[in-house]
Amino acid sequence: MAKEKGAQAQSEASAGGKSMKPALLLKKITPVTVLDEKVAKLTPKEGEPAAELYTVFGIANGTKSGHTQFGDWTALTGMFEAVRKSDGERFQSAVCFVPGAAGDILIGGLKANREKDPEASIHFAITVAVKYMERRDGTAGYEYVTNEVVKVAQADVLADLRGKAIGFDG
Repeated sequence: MAKEKGAQAQSEASAGGKSMKPALLLKKITPVTVLDEKVAKLTPKEGEPAAELYTVFGIANGTKSGHTQFGDWTALTGMFEAVRKSDGERFQSAVCFVPGAAGDILIGGLKANREKDPEASIHFAITVAVKYMERRDGTAGYEYVTNEVVKVAQADVLADLRGKAIGFDG
Protein backbone atom coordinates (compact mmCIF):
# COMPACT_ATOMS: atom_id res chain seq x y z
CA MET A 1 0.00 0.00 0.00
CA ALA A 2 2.81 2.42 0.88
CA LYS A 3 4.56 1.61 -2.41
CA GLU A 4 1.35 2.28 -4.37
CA LYS A 5 0.84 5.65 -2.65
CA GLY A 6 4.50 6.54 -3.24
CA ALA A 7 4.24 5.69 -6.94
CA GLN A 8 1.01 7.70 -7.22
CA ALA A 9 2.59 10.68 -5.46
CA GLN A 10 5.59 10.50 -7.79
CA SER A 11 3.28 10.35 -10.83
CA GLU A 12 1.26 13.32 -9.56
CA ALA A 13 4.41 15.29 -8.78
CA SER A 14 5.74 14.74 -12.30
CA ALA A 15 2.42 15.94 -13.71
CA GLY A 16 2.44 19.17 -11.73
CA GLY A 17 0.08 17.84 -9.06
CA LYS A 18 -2.37 16.30 -11.54
CA SER A 19 -2.91 12.57 -11.62
CA MET A 20 -1.98 11.22 -15.05
CA LYS A 21 -3.15 8.03 -16.70
CA PRO A 22 -0.50 6.03 -18.53
CA ALA A 23 -0.01 7.07 -22.13
CA LEU A 24 -1.33 4.87 -24.91
CA LEU A 25 1.39 3.68 -27.29
CA LEU A 26 0.76 4.33 -30.96
CA LYS A 27 2.55 3.25 -34.14
CA LYS A 28 2.56 6.93 -35.15
CA ILE A 29 1.23 10.26 -33.92
CA THR A 30 -1.03 11.93 -36.50
CA PRO A 31 -4.27 13.91 -36.22
CA VAL A 32 -6.21 10.76 -37.15
CA THR A 33 -4.55 8.53 -34.53
CA VAL A 34 -4.83 11.11 -31.71
CA LEU A 35 -8.39 12.35 -32.25
CA ASP A 36 -11.45 10.48 -31.06
CA GLU A 37 -13.67 11.97 -33.81
CA LYS A 38 -13.32 12.80 -37.49
CA VAL A 39 -11.58 16.15 -38.00
CA ALA A 40 -14.50 17.39 -40.13
CA LYS A 41 -16.81 17.07 -37.09
CA LEU A 42 -14.41 19.15 -34.98
CA THR A 43 -13.96 21.92 -37.56
CA PRO A 44 -15.40 25.28 -36.52
CA LYS A 45 -17.94 27.07 -38.71
CA GLU A 46 -16.89 29.84 -41.08
CA GLY A 47 -15.81 32.93 -39.12
CA GLU A 48 -15.20 31.04 -35.86
CA PRO A 49 -11.70 30.81 -34.38
CA ALA A 50 -9.57 27.70 -34.86
CA ALA A 51 -10.35 24.79 -32.52
CA GLU A 52 -7.37 23.38 -30.63
CA LEU A 53 -7.14 19.60 -31.08
CA TYR A 54 -3.98 18.48 -29.26
CA THR A 55 -0.50 19.41 -28.15
CA VAL A 56 2.46 17.40 -29.36
CA PHE A 57 5.99 17.60 -28.03
CA GLY A 58 9.14 15.59 -28.24
CA ILE A 59 12.70 15.10 -29.34
CA ALA A 60 13.31 14.38 -33.01
CA ASN A 61 16.56 12.70 -33.98
CA GLY A 62 15.75 11.53 -37.50
CA THR A 63 13.23 11.25 -40.30
CA LYS A 64 11.45 8.44 -42.08
CA SER A 65 10.10 8.78 -45.64
CA GLY A 66 7.85 6.80 -47.93
CA HIS A 67 5.24 6.90 -50.64
CA THR A 68 1.53 6.04 -50.66
CA GLN A 69 -1.33 6.44 -53.11
CA PHE A 70 -1.64 10.00 -51.74
CA GLY A 71 1.98 10.92 -52.52
CA ASP A 72 5.31 11.19 -50.74
CA TRP A 73 5.48 11.63 -46.97
CA THR A 74 8.14 12.34 -44.34
CA ALA A 75 7.75 11.86 -40.59
CA LEU A 76 9.96 12.74 -37.64
CA THR A 77 11.46 9.89 -35.62
CA GLY A 78 12.50 10.05 -31.97
CA MET A 79 10.42 10.27 -28.76
CA PHE A 80 7.04 12.05 -28.89
CA GLU A 81 3.94 12.55 -26.82
CA ALA A 82 0.59 14.05 -27.78
CA VAL A 83 -2.12 15.19 -25.35
CA ARG A 84 -5.67 15.40 -26.69
CA LYS A 85 -7.37 18.68 -25.73
CA SER A 86 -10.88 17.24 -25.32
CA ASP A 87 -10.07 14.80 -22.50
CA GLY A 88 -6.35 14.96 -21.67
CA GLU A 89 -5.70 11.47 -23.09
CA ARG A 90 -1.96 10.93 -23.68
CA PHE A 91 -0.31 9.13 -26.59
CA GLN A 92 3.34 8.23 -27.17
CA SER A 93 5.17 7.09 -30.26
CA ALA A 94 8.57 6.95 -31.93
CA VAL A 95 7.09 8.39 -35.16
CA CYS A 96 5.35 11.77 -35.47
CA PHE A 97 3.66 13.49 -38.38
CA VAL A 98 3.33 17.22 -37.70
CA PRO A 99 0.70 18.67 -40.05
CA GLY A 100 1.10 21.69 -42.27
CA ALA A 101 4.00 24.06 -42.61
CA ALA A 102 5.19 23.34 -39.05
CA GLY A 103 6.07 19.78 -40.06
CA ASP A 104 8.09 21.02 -43.03
CA ILE A 105 9.90 23.56 -40.87
CA LEU A 106 10.75 20.97 -38.18
CA ILE A 107 12.00 18.46 -40.75
CA GLY A 108 14.07 21.13 -42.51
CA GLY A 109 15.55 22.35 -39.22
CA LEU A 110 16.46 18.84 -38.14
CA LYS A 111 18.11 18.07 -41.50
CA ALA A 112 20.09 21.34 -41.37
CA ASN A 113 21.31 20.57 -37.83
CA ARG A 114 22.26 17.01 -38.81
CA GLU A 115 24.37 18.29 -41.72
CA LYS A 116 26.54 20.07 -39.14
CA ASP A 117 26.34 17.29 -36.53
CA PRO A 118 25.12 13.81 -37.61
CA GLU A 119 24.03 13.11 -34.00
CA ALA A 120 22.00 16.32 -33.64
CA SER A 121 18.42 16.27 -32.43
CA ILE A 122 15.81 18.98 -31.88
CA HIS A 123 13.07 19.42 -29.31
CA PHE A 124 9.75 21.12 -29.88
CA ALA A 125 6.24 21.54 -28.51
CA ILE A 126 3.32 22.77 -30.61
CA THR A 127 -0.45 22.88 -30.49
CA VAL A 128 -2.36 21.54 -33.46
CA ALA A 129 -5.68 23.20 -34.26
CA VAL A 130 -8.18 23.06 -37.10
CA LYS A 131 -9.95 25.96 -38.79
CA TYR A 132 -12.58 26.38 -41.47
CA MET A 133 -11.36 26.75 -45.03
CA GLU A 134 -13.39 27.09 -48.18
CA ARG A 135 -12.18 24.73 -50.89
CA ARG A 136 -11.57 25.88 -54.46
CA ASP A 137 -14.89 24.36 -55.49
CA GLY A 138 -16.70 26.44 -52.86
CA THR A 139 -17.44 23.58 -50.45
CA ALA A 140 -16.56 23.66 -46.76
CA GLY A 141 -13.23 22.17 -45.78
CA TYR A 142 -10.59 22.57 -43.11
CA GLU A 143 -6.90 23.17 -42.63
CA TYR A 144 -4.53 22.54 -39.74
CA VAL A 145 -2.87 25.44 -37.98
CA THR A 146 -0.11 25.13 -35.43
CA ASN A 147 1.26 27.33 -32.68
CA GLU A 148 4.68 26.98 -31.12
CA VAL A 149 4.49 26.29 -27.37
CA VAL A 150 8.23 25.78 -26.84
CA LYS A 151 10.73 27.33 -29.20
CA VAL A 152 12.32 24.73 -31.46
CA ALA A 153 15.92 24.22 -30.44
CA GLN A 154 18.73 21.76 -30.75
CA ALA A 155 18.25 19.22 -27.98
CA ASP A 156 20.87 17.92 -25.60
CA VAL A 157 18.99 15.00 -24.09
CA LEU A 158 21.65 14.33 -21.47
CA ALA A 159 22.11 17.95 -20.31
CA ASP A 160 19.91 17.69 -17.20
CA LEU A 161 21.34 14.35 -16.15
CA ARG A 162 24.90 15.51 -16.87
CA GLY A 163 24.40 18.52 -14.61
CA LYS A 164 23.06 16.35 -11.79
CA ALA A 165 25.69 13.63 -12.19
CA ILE A 166 28.87 15.67 -12.55
CA GLY A 167 27.85 19.28 -11.99
CA PHE A 168 28.62 20.25 -15.58
CA ASP A 169 26.14 22.49 -17.38
CA GLY A 170 27.98 23.38 -20.58
